[in-house]
Amino acid sequence: LAFERWKEIFGSDEVVSIALPFEDAHTAEALDLQRRIAERLSELPEVAEIDALVTVDDIVGTDDALDVQALVPPDPADWSAAALARVRERVDANPLWTGSLISRDRRTVALQVRLEEPDEATSERGALLAEIERIVAEEGPGQTYFLAGHPFMKTEIARTMQRDLGVFLPATVALMAVLVYVSVGSVA
Repeated sequence: LAFERWKEIFGSDEVVSIALPFEDAHTAEALDLQRRIAERLSELPEVAEIDALVTVDDIVGTDDALDVQALVPPDPADWSAAALARVRERVDANPLWTGSLISRDRRTVALQVRLEEPDEATSERGALLAEIERIVAEEGPGQTYFLAGHPFMKTEIARTMQRDLGVFLPATVALMAVLVYVSVGSVA
């Protein structure tokens, strides 16, 4: 009940985090990789929203208004040295992005992929996570990445349990047969 109330207030916990380490996360290459991954992931029907440096809006106060614009210009052709310097300046000015979309040392970025609430009867997160990993690997061949989040952990735990049961269940049955044989001199 408390968890359901929490979800009503804060929304779903179905978020997969993709961390991408770079020497400098503010380079055009790093931003372009994020952009390509975000574009492809947003096409998946199970993906509700993606928060990343390349998808968030920057809100800047002017004398008499608030100006809302993309933090990173959507077209890489607009990523001049001055535009990239502005991105770095705006990221440094917004503490909400540090620790969630970019690391404190500015060397790792995260894409926070919010998934649609799963239909428990038909949900197959393993296939979706495999597709996410495939997209990241295709867009950044050789790029190191890390996955985290509730859907990832649930899928990994289930996969690990299934693998372990395949090993430990037969081993347990064999050990029990040996113990029965040793204690009574016969398996049957």
